[in-house]
Amino acid sequence: SFSTPCSIDTLATVSGSSRFHFMRLFKAVTGLSPNQYVVNVRLRAAAARLADTKAPVSEIALDCGFNDISHFNTYFRATFGCTPRQMRGLSREPPPRKCA
Repeated sequence: SFSTPCSIDTLATVSGSSRFHFMRLFKAVTGLSPNQYVVNVRLRAAAARLADTKAPVSEIALDCGFNDISHFNTYFRATFGCTPRQMRGLSREPPPRKCA
């Protein structure tokens, strides 16, 4: 579930490395920090739900692990170039894609 927290310390322990080493390796492999990666996964999931359901934007944001709707809207716009409502109005192409 997107709302289930998973700390860096837990991920580092599972990978058998220190917190610092895990974060350095993660960024080297993905090009993103673990937090940035999680936010991007959550945003792609939200974009898919916007295209596939008529659920309210606030419900989708909460289900995808965003506790603050204004932060969700800010991240969404920065990633896709439009608001969640604008994306919902676009054709039903599979995410991720940019609005503009």
